[in-house]
Amino acid sequence: MRDDHPNNSIVSGPPKWRWPWDRARDVDVGSPSPNRIDLGGARPALGTSPAAATTTPAAPTVPAAKTPGKARMPRVNPASVGSGPAAWKQLLATAIILVALIYHAAPQVARLVGTDEARMFLTWLAGRIPTLGEFDAGRWFGPAAAAWMWQPVVAAGGAGLLRLLALNTARREPVGALWLAFFAFIIDAATWVFMGLKLQGLAFDGAEAHALITLLKVEGAVLLVAFFVLAPTGKKRLGQTDADFNGDN
Repeated sequence: MRDDHPNNSIVSGPPKWRWPWDRARDVDVGSPSPNRIDLGGARPALGTSPAAATTTPAAPTVPAAKTPGKARMPRVNPASVGSGPAAWKQLLATAIILVALIYHAAPQVARLVGTDEARMFLTWLAGRIPTLGEFDAGRWFGPAAAAWMWQPVVAAGGAGLLRLLALNTARREPVGALWLAFFAFIIDAATWVFMGLKLQGLAFDGAEAHALITLLKVEGAVLLVAFFVLAPTGKKRLGQTDADFNGDN
């Protein structure tokens, strides 16, 4: 059989010996020969022509996003944007809570200066209270506050903290502040019922007890009336503020 491949070493034997400088001809840099080895270019993929390999690939086509329909804007109530409770509501809630806070906190001075000095201080403080029409608040304030000097620190402190929190809440939520003041009132009333009634004649006299009961009734009635005055009409959803509720109505 005739050997068509002269370089096949199995059939033709080993290649002839060649001079070292003849081997440089195998690497023909810059020659258009088909045997040239391109040292710098990238090899084309199998099954593609060199011209196709140098062609810049087209950018991928991105499908155009569908234009949404007319977006539905959320309903914004102009009355609820930037609005808050009315100033008179804030003032009314703050005044009620502040008076109750002073009235229930003043008797605790007795723990610092003693009972006799505390009664003198409460009498002086009652004289500074102006008369509201026919109602002389100072006449009841002094004896009623003196009847609270026996109240335990835990009860007085808990009710006082609730009223302080109510003062801070009255600026943005007057009705919520009244609820906190009402819880403080419940603490004081429960302390009087379960402990105070047993101490009459020991920690306070009958006149002081009568004044204390009178002011407890007045405090409860004022809170009840304030609820009806400040509470918005209609049904209020959970978590809805007064500003949002008033805007919906």
